[in-house]
Amino acid sequence: SEKAKAIIDFVDEVVKADSNDVDSLVKAFNGCYGAFIVTNFWEYMNAETEMKQLRNLKEAVKKAGLEHVVISTLEDTRGIISNAENKDTWVFPKGNDTMYVPHFDGKGEVAQECIDEGLPATYLYTTFYMENFIYTLGPSRQSDKDPYAITIPMGDSKLSMVAVADIGKMACAILQDPKLIGKKIGVESESLT
Repeated sequence: SEKAKAIIDFVDEVVKADSNDVDSLVKAFNGCYGAFIVTNFWEYMNAETEMKQLRNLKEAVKKAGLEHVVISTLEDTRGIISNAENKDTWVFPKGNDTMYVPHFDGKGEVAQECIDEGLPATYLYTTFYMENFIYTLGPSRQSDKDPYAITIPMGDSKLSMVAVADIGKMACAILQDPKLIGKKIGVESESLT
């Protein structure tokens, strides 16, 4: 592809792997110092699937003997959100009393397992992607007479956001500093109303 050709001068070897296949991950990780681990909840829209993939990645990191991994993660909200009636299922409750966040919670639960098991990892806590305004939350109109606008009902509160490019830069910097193993680090590009 054109994208692959654009990075050819920066890459020594390309290895195909599948986060659903531990053996392919071990093969990809063999000989590497470290890795930046990112999963995509939105591919399957299923916390259990994402958690299985993260556990496969965790197992492969151990088997391949990586020295440092950066894991893109989010908070497990089940211990944070009060009034949550069922904290052990990944279902959005009805009504306004409770909000449950499965795409946070699965990542957060497995990240805690990695911490408990002493995985040589740095935990990179991300936030709302600025690119969401391009792909999913772009400008829209309420009616034919209204101007195009980006509307998020949050009053004057600030929204913490990060550009995907900044996440990559942060992961690269973290992998170069072994003193950050075991640390939790947040990344934000800007907070805006």
